Amino acid sequence: MATLVFQTHQNRDRSSAVRIGLLSALRNNNFISTRINVTVSTVSIDPACENTDCLTSLRVEYVKKTLANLCSVFEHLSSIVVSSKSSSNYSNSKRMLCGPVLNASTLVKETTVTAKDLIKNRQEEMMSIAQHKYGVRISEDSKWKEFIDHLGESAVVFELLQTRPSSAVKINMNCSLMGSSKGASFILYNCARLETIIRTYNERVSEGTYPSLPDFNETDFTLLTHEDEWYLIFNFILGLPSLLSSCVDLEGSKCEFKPHQICSFLCSMVRVFSQYYRKIRILTEPRKHLLPVMFARIHMLIILNDTLKTCLRILNIKSVSQM
Repeated sequence: MATLVFQTHQNRDRSSAVRIGLLSALRNNNFISTRINVTVSTVSIDPACENTDCLTSLRVEYVKKTLANLCSVFEHLSSIVVSSKSSSNYSNSKRMLCGPVLNASTLVKETTVTAKDLIKNRQEEMMSIAQHKYGVRISEDSKWKEFIDHLGESAVVFELLQTRPSSAVKINMNCSLMGSSKGASFILYNCARLETIIRTYNERVSEGTYPSLPDFNETDFTLLTHEDEWYLIFNFILGLPSLLSSCVDLEGSKCEFKPHQICSFLCSMVRVFSQYYRKIRILTEPRKHLLPVMFARIHMLIILNDTLKTCLRILNIKSVSQM
């Protein structure tokens, strides 16, 4: 999965690069999705860290799963043990040392709050954010509860992975601060927004309001001239391969792993997409002169959505289709 490099000094070169780059991104995303489905048995957890109720052990588990996904993508076969115990020694395996989860108030290792406690706390926090920030209506049905459960656990995964693995993570259980889950909620909200745009377009095709999306090769990508479109394409859609390759280094005796870079990448990507969404009306009136640019944008957003969901899959976070 090679990194793509483009010359962007001339508009014609940039336009040509968009088509080539988006096609390459489609292949990369498909390749990554296929590779993630391959189970890597060479990454394991130190048996001394398998207390599932301990927050530090929960972090070890999340780190292990994400590292296994990246090893699958790059076909790394090194034996790796993920541990929070600096005293552990595995002569035949590389060791990935994971920092502890600390109480933000006392700055000592959190031992009273369990994994279930934290997930429940973040579920309540995510529900509050969904209601007050995004105007989501609360329901009592089982699907809604399942959805909130998913959001809460996703927030915990993101919170425990957004810091360099070897560093400590500080957690705060005060829901009134509503700061711990903001990153995850914003990412998932924009994931749902992308899904809604694509779903609405397809529904309008079914209704006969819009024509079917033309083939990729019949789409005029020179119409993608907005600054945010270039930024989304060249920094995020085309930036995924180099991002992932920088997240794991197992050459020689090295065992470096940086899932926090994926978290930062996601935060930056949805921030740019959110500002783009506020500036640009993507689903326009079905007038003939407006359709070509809408087609190009829908193709771009489909690939952007795949890029976002690919990153979430690597972090073992399920995407959402609506909020």
